[in-house]
Formats: sequence, structure tokens, C-alpha cells
Amino acid sequence: MVKLIELADDFEATLPLVWNYGTAVIDGGQLSVPMGNTEGTNQVTSVGVYDLTQSAGFCETTQVPTGPHCEATFALSPNGMWGSQSAMFWYWSEAGVQGIEAWLGGQQLESVGYSYNDHRWLRINLTDTTMYWETSPNGLVWSTFCAESIDHDYTGVHVHFGADNYGSANNSGAFVINRFNVRPTPTDPDDNQILDLLNELGGIPGSLISKILDDWGFLGSHKPAPGAPDARTDPYAAANWLRTKG
Repeated sequence: MVKLIELADDFEATLPLVWNYGTAVIDGGQLSVPMGNTEGTNQVTSVGVYDLTQSAGFCETTQVPTGPHCEATFALSPNGMWGSQSAMFWYWSEAGVQGIEAWLGGQQLESVGYSYNDHRWLRINLTDTTMYWETSPNGLVWSTFCAESIDHDYTGVHVHFGADNYGSANNSGAFVINRFNVRPTPTDPDDNQILDLLNELGGIPGSLISKILDDWGFLGSHKPAPGAPDARTDPYAAANWLRTKG
């Protein structure tokens, strides 16, 4: 069976053989899931099933619904059973308060206040027998939201995105996903960004900073060593060199 990480979509086009969209639309390179009026019914679901073992699913969210009594979900559900053993991020908005939670089946594992910056990227991965819920502000550096040991079979999971009202609410709005399993392209740092990083690290030995300045030509009075790229004209090479020292 295909590993889940191999299902990747930047939502530039409608793919009816990949997703059951329901009332959701592809608009401007994003998947927009409008609010439903019945809890748990307005879902975008993958047509196929995928193997989550030693794999992952992640997405970049660019908008969550707001207003009283509304919710959005990103879930991976085994055997096509929505809710039963689903690994899920659940976002909610209630009376001006927003939160985000991790669930496994019917069990809440973690709940915190929602932050657009901290929780912009969401990832669920299964490594050996541990499920991890992770978040990231940029899709590059991830933090563990929570982790849980599992003993269920996740070789056949559907991907779900949903947005709903609950109770008597009738909010408008949408849950908007920019991409699924598509990594961001990091931008190459310029000289000032690299120097800012050095200043932030602070604990780098002075001898290493001197070598950086001498060998990589950060300052006009310092010449790069023979054959070494000049950071003033090749910051990408300088950044790669710094990574080898990290």
C-alpha cells in the first residue's frame, strides 16, 4: 500500500480521483472547506487509503473559522471509520476563545489555546508504535504537541478535513488549507540574516566567528580564503558551511 507521505497536493487543481470534495472548492491554490450546519458531516475525504506506518501527513492551514460554536478538523482515520481510532487535530472557537486539541479515537490527549503562528502547520506521524502530533510556524522546524503509544492498525487510513457549526450556530467562513504533504521552499539567507543568527546564538566560540569572518568575507576588510566563496556574493554557500559546523 502507498505510504501516506506520498500523497501530496498543492491544491492548484481539482483532483476528483484523489479527493471527495463535498462542498469544498479549490480557489487560488488553496482548499477551502466551507462551514457546514451539521457537526461532523462537512468533510473532504481522500478517495484512497494510505499506509501511515513509518509515515506522516502534514498540512499548512491559512484560515480557521471564527465565531461561536464552530470547529475545524484534520484527521487520519483507519479503515474508513470516521472517529473510530482517528488521529485528529481539532480546532474550536467558542465565545471569543479559540483552542486546538489532539484526539485519538474518543480520547482527548492535549488541549491548548490556539495560535495562528504556532499552529499554522499541523503534522501527524506514526513512528514504530508511537503516534506524534506536531505543530510548526513554518513547516521547517517542528515541535511535539503530544505523543501516544498505539496498538491499532494504521496501514489503511483516509485523510479528512472538515469545518462545521455545532449546537444552534450558523457561522459563515471556511477552513482553508494551502497544501498537504508539500514542504515549503526555504529562502536563502543574506549576509545580515546570517550575522543575526550568529548574534542570536551568542555561545559560538570567538575563534569560530573569526574564522567565519576571515574565510567567508563577511566584512569588507576581510578577504575570503583562496578558493572559498565570498559570503557577500554567495550567502547560500556560507549558510551551508555554517550547517556543517552545527
